[in-house]
Amino acid sequence: MLLSPGTIGFLVALSILTFVGWYYYKTEIARSKYLQSRIADANSVASSKSKRHAKITEELEYMNDKMTYERLVFLGMTLAFTSFIILFVLDAFFFGILFVGAFMFLPEIYVEFLKIKRRRDFEEQFPDALRELLSVMRSGQTPLQGFQMLAETAEYPMKKEFQRVYNDIKTGSSMEFALRGFQKRNPSADTELFVTGIIIAQNSSPKVAIDTLETIITMIRVREGQKKSAASMVATGKITAIVLAAMPLVIFAGLETFMPAYINDFLDLTMGKIAVGFAFVLDFIGFLIARKITDSSDIVK
Repeated sequence: MLLSPGTIGFLVALSILTFVGWYYYKTEIARSKYLQSRIADANSVASSKSKRHAKITEELEYMNDKMTYERLVFLGMTLAFTSFIILFVLDAFFFGILFVGAFMFLPEIYVEFLKIKRRRDFEEQFPDALRELLSVMRSGQTPLQGFQMLAETAEYPMKKEFQRVYNDIKTGSSMEFALRGFQKRNPSADTELFVTGIIIAQNSSPKVAIDTLETIITMIRVREGQKKSAASMVATGKITAIVLAAMPLVIFAGLETFMPAYINDFLDLTMGKIAVGFAFVLDFIGFLIARKITDSSDIVK
């Protein structure tokens, strides 16, 4: 039986729709599998990084340092292995253990030194940066133009901080939000004073803003001398805590190295093992308490 023209047209249209639907379904399945595989790869890469890896890497990038986490770990393991072998050959086994423990935390130690250096550079550059900002505002320009100039001419870390403030404002953030971010990244009484003064002065006349900034600079200069003396006292407390905590470990390692017969008789006793272990626990707790006391001081912040 011959099909009518309408039936043939319907079958052709149905065939085309079926082919289009099949092709679309096939391509969508392929696209979905591709995206899932890429997401899985990205997740596997992200999950392969430990919290320590991610934290150290973020800190190094933030402080504009070229060192990598992998290089620090490799260097720490190399130094730990080398020091342990040398001290083991010299019959200083317990000293080798101390050096291994110290070098295993080389990434954290390196980052802490970078933080100290960055904080010191920031505190030294901050008053000069505010003076340059004051000069820009006296010439009739806005604080935003002063931020731009500091982002172009200042040194690190001041350059990076004001560059971020300028970029935040130019991309739509309010000046208050950008400056609060600046204060959060660099917490101190000086930055809080500066941010609060600029936020209040931005809605005032240019003369009020300039006078406010001049007062802030004067106060920061006065506080700078006071903070230096206080910082030396706090640093002395931190060093004292480290020395007092390390001294029992060094003495114990020295006795095991140079006078093993003197200490091993005591360690052979059960009470001796308990006493030494208890002493080490108390030593560690004392170090944490001493560090907490010095870190909780707001004198130099």
